[in-house]
Amino acid sequence: MQDIIAQFKQTSVLEWYAFVLGIAQVWLARYNLRVNFLAGASSAGIFTWLFMISGLYAESCLNAYYVVISFIGYWMWGVSKGKEERTISVCSKKEHIRGFLALTGLFIGQYLILRYFTDSTVPQADALVSALAWVGSALLIYRKLESWLWLSVSNVLAIPLLLYKSLQLSAILTLVFLVVGLMGYFTWRKQIFVEKKGIEA
Repeated sequence: MQDIIAQFKQTSVLEWYAFVLGIAQVWLARYNLRVNFLAGASSAGIFTWLFMISGLYAESCLNAYYVVISFIGYWMWGVSKGKEERTISVCSKKEHIRGFLALTGLFIGQYLILRYFTDSTVPQADALVSALAWVGSALLIYRKLESWLWLSVSNVLAIPLLLYKSLQLSAILTLVFLVVGLMGYFTWRKQIFVEKKGIEA
């Protein structure tokens, strides 16, 4: 508890701003609101800078990816040239296979980089958490229900990893992401049933 209180006191205004924007992003995404991507891009942009100056290059790269994919998601969720907004849907069998292939490739690639080109002490865990988040975020821009599950698994594994690295504030933020993400999953799932069957799930 003393470590957590000490970290709260040492946290900069910029970090708090990124923290609040990160919570706003998952909360807005839970309600299927397009603006969630703007909050996410802002939060990830700040974390990209903060992690870079702290020497956490893998985390910085992941957040840079979040910035790019957030703008892609904002564009894809919008109405363009008279087309209807993309609706929430579940992954097909082919999309599940693609997701697991992407996870495998991302995990192996990141593990090899972290293992042989950095001084990471947790290359396996770091690579797995990151790979899950990459796939989950990609599915989110397509409004796939399973995106929340991928992101939730990533968050579950990230919490002990962050605590091991004495990053208590980041662990708390990740716990918030996990809770809101699970709420988002059930909110989206209910909406799918309502739209398809006209009754509440």
